[in-house]
Amino acid sequence: MRDEIRASRSHGRVIVGVDGADAALIADGLAAVFEERDVSTFRASTSDFLLPRAQRKPHDDYDWSAFRRVLVDPFREGWQTSATTGFQLAAYDPARDEPAEARWLTADGDAVLIVSGPDLGLPALAAVWDFRIGTSGPLDAVIDATDPQHPVRLTGAAS
Repeated sequence: MRDEIRASRSHGRVIVGVDGADAALIADGLAAVFEERDVSTFRASTSDFLLPRAQRKPHDDYDWSAFRRVLVDPFREGWQTSATTGFQLAAYDPARDEPAEARWLTADGDAVLIVSGPDLGLPALAAVWDFRIGTSGPLDAVIDATDPQHPVRLTGAAS
């Protein structure tokens, strides 16, 4: 799976979305196999981009604007700026129900960002993903994560 994802974008940064049941488990396993090849790999979760509890509405729990502004856009742009564009893996601390402390990171030009969480298949997020993995809806792949360190492709065509 790692090689297939990298083959879809052989150079530059890659963003992979993992949604559905066991998304975090699958994403953690996928991150581990990228790291085995010494690829700069970053993990993020949509739970770190929730809206404050008082602002959440049914089917509208996430601050997608902050997700794009502090994570996706600067991560994607960083390959063009010699990795000087910083990004954040979290904007919200769900345990404290308040904004997370800003921790800006940089990465090399061929880094991989793996994001897990629900609702990653929303039409507004379609352009975010270079590759999307999940358990329902139109996906690039369905993965068996029985062994999270070695996820196996079950279905789906290469991007």
